[in-house]
Amino acid sequence: MRRACTAAVAAAVLAGCVSPQLTRHYDSVDETSVSNINLKLSVFLASPKADEEPPLITTLAERGQAELIRTVAAKMPAGSDATALLNALGTAVAPPPEDCAWADRTSLKKRVTMTVLGTLGRPADRIDRLEFRFTLPQDKRYAFASWDKFDSVYGSYDLGSAKYTQSQALKLGLTTTDTSNRANGAGSFVKTPNASYEMTNGLEENMNYVIRRLNVGGALEPDEATLVQEGGPYINLLGSSSAVFTLKMRSTGDPRPVHVLAFKNGSKTAPDDVAMKVCQAKYPARRDPLVVDVGGTALMRMVANHHDTISEGDDTVKFVRKDFAATRVQIADATDLKVEFFGLVSCRKGQREHECLRLGVENPDTGKVENPLLVRTAAHAADVRDWLLAHLQADKAPETIATRRIGLVKAPTEPAQESDMALTPAIVRSLRVAPIVNNAGPAG
Repeated sequence: MRRACTAAVAAAVLAGCVSPQLTRHYDSVDETSVSNINLKLSVFLASPKADEEPPLITTLAERGQAELIRTVAAKMPAGSDATALLNALGTAVAPPPEDCAWADRTSLKKRVTMTVLGTLGRPADRIDRLEFRFTLPQDKRYAFASWDKFDSVYGSYDLGSAKYTQSQALKLGLTTTDTSNRANGAGSFVKTPNASYEMTNGLEENMNYVIRRLNVGGALEPDEATLVQEGGPYINLLGSSSAVFTLKMRSTGDPRPVHVLAFKNGSKTAPDDVAMKVCQAKYPARRDPLVVDVGGTALMRMVANHHDTISEGDDTVKFVRKDFAATRVQIADATDLKVEFFGLVSCRKGQREHECLRLGVENPDTGKVENPLLVRTAAHAADVRDWLLAHLQADKAPETIATRRIGLVKAPTEPAQESDMALTPAIVRSLRVAPIVNNAGPAG
């Protein structure tokens, strides 16, 4: 804070200046030791954290909460205490998953962490504003869909309380002396100047601030995302923050029917008792890595004068813009984008898997056995094979599953089949698990 001096020259000479004592970064600084400004932006990515589910009771209306308490209390073992009841009520319950939510692989969430590190000149200098820019290359395979979260941790900065009092006073005046009774006096009054100086405690410095402020905003377009982070007094934006964004990827075109089968009694489940659900799978056409160009700008608040004090109200400042050069960051690799669906194939000697006959299932729209029986994993395909073998008879193979006819279908690279091809015991025994559909190359 600025030094408050008396206006009179004599007072300045005698009393000096009143200066703050406690709320300072330092008393003096060697200017040769002041660091040069050096800032660097780094970016890395990670999988976003799963959202925590709220406790069950908080998702219910008041009547529902009361009914839940009565129901849970009635089922508690004899002699249970209140703690057990509270623990039960506080249990998080996840919502039921969507049956076919897994089938859409065209969305990808990524958490990106932006870290600004480096040095500023003095303790009073700070970054007042950050702007991060994420630009996608001219590749129409993917686009920004949304910003989902922004996380940053700035704990409260308590400057405490400081108090110091001091004052300096100068008294100037004239003293009147009566000389009428003195010898040779003229019976007059004589005025003589006098001065006195005293120092007492009078100046108060008080600072008791707790500050939490962080404003986040931005804009989102299909090929560019901009994130703006604004600080506030005593908040230096050096450090890390993170955000979660969603990318939408272009799919292969028509979705693929993928089957979800449930064998309630394992391989002994009767054909008509097998439960089947068909999900339409969408997935990216290729698994080439996805990249984004990341750059940004920092607006620095540099203190040119009065940088020794903690208070910002007396600072003489200038704002300096620092641009970060754009760098290319890989936001998804082949593992993130890999898609495989499995089935059962029967191959002749010398045939490659993509040329082999495949276990097929009836298309309900056409009534023909023409769709490959695709499942999500190799383990699921193995379960289907075990079920087929369990229901194999000496001269007959299963003909239906979940009330739909099954048989063999040709690979797309082979000449089209003119009629359904039934399973035989020999073919069932030759079936093996294989990836039927993937996005590593041409779809099979």
